[in-house]
Amino acid sequence: MIFYFLCDHLDGALKECMRQIRNLKEDHEKELREVISSKTRQWEIIKQELEAKMISLDQELLRSAAENTALSRSLQERSNMLIKLNDEKLKAEARIEILKGDIESCENAEILILGRGRQIEPVHPDLRRFVCYTCMKLEVLDTRNAVSTYNILNEEGRIVAAALIPYGVTSS
Repeated sequence: MIFYFLCDHLDGALKECMRQIRNLKEDHEKELREVISSKTRQWEIIKQELEAKMISLDQELLRSAAENTALSRSLQERSNMLIKLNDEKLKAEARIEILKGDIESCENAEILILGRGRQIEPVHPDLRRFVCYTCMKLEVLDTRNAVSTYNILNEEGRIVAAALIPYGVTSS
């Protein structure tokens, strides 16, 4: 009988242990589900924030690419403009050197008549200084009037020099 009593008692204790284990297991599973749910929400929030940042960075990248393209185009245009201006400067310097040679060949002349083609255009300051340095006067006219003035002064016996650009030729 004691044996049955011990068996009953052990059986009851075993069932109580099993019930407590089940309860603990259920409690742990419930806590685990809550932790998983909480962490999942946190990860979703972080994921949304990162996706928003990625969209913002993509937009910023597109704006930067557009700005870069515009700046590159502007830089290329300015570079082309500088090349063109440099070419024009070299042509002007070459014309000045030609005119200096012409002027030096007529050092005795009182006046230099410069015919600039169809239009009267400003004379480069370096050329004005050079002519002034040679003690000549400089008269800038369109080519038709420059020829007439040259002929009149030459008939008067004055020593005159002329540098003429034909019509249709631009002085640039």
